[in-house]
Amino acid sequence: MSKQIIPNQDRIIVKKFQEPTHSKGGLYLPEKHSEGTYQGEVLYVGPGKINKNGDRIPGQIRVGDIVCFTRIAGVMHTIEGKDLVVMKEEDVSAIIREVK
Repeated sequence: MSKQIIPNQDRIIVKKFQEPTHSKGGLYLPEKHSEGTYQGEVLYVGPGKINKNGDRIPGQIRVGDIVCFTRIAGVMHTIEGKDLVVMKEEDVSAIIREVK
């Protein structure tokens, strides 16, 4: 039986890109070296928020987008054996998309 992952409302599920553990010169980089933003690929997108009138407002983030977010954004979950971050769309500080 296959499963479908659907984030609730305006939440998205992101696969965080791996950070380098060593510098180009071979020095070990502790986890705290990158206290700024992280980047990851959006794997799943929720259907959007519901406003006061009961209308659903779709988000602007799409599956496949690359997003920037801070260390404190979202919650880490293991879903289908993958370590993923579940966060609200408002926790994303920037979207990176290919221009066609």
